[in-house]
Amino acid sequence: AAFFALVLRWLPPSVTLMGLCLFASVWARRTAYGVLLALVVPSGLAIVRDSILPRVPQLWIALFYVNDGTLTDTQYAINRLFLLALGGVLIALVIARMNDEETILGLNERRQT
Repeated sequence: AAFFALVLRWLPPSVTLMGLCLFASVWARRTAYGVLLALVVPSGLAIVRDSILPRVPQLWIALFYVNDGTLTDTQYAINRLFLLALGGVLIALVIARMNDEETILGLNERRQT
């Protein structure tokens, strides 16, 4: 039961972070952007997690790190489902883009002269 609780707690933010990093890396064709997001997003959310919810209560749906008692059980479930869905959509977009080799190589882009 404890293992399942840990997986339930960490899987949605991990999937979302993986989707964000893959999306940034593939769309910009720079792996540094994905690495930057992997460092900045979790660090920033960890630093401001206690102070952001009282100031902007509408962001409860997108928070990665939620303290016990901060959200109701329903809000926590919606938060985890939203993070899983967001990560899944971003990963699906990356997979769809990876199917087009010319776009990945930058052959379909117009050059500015």
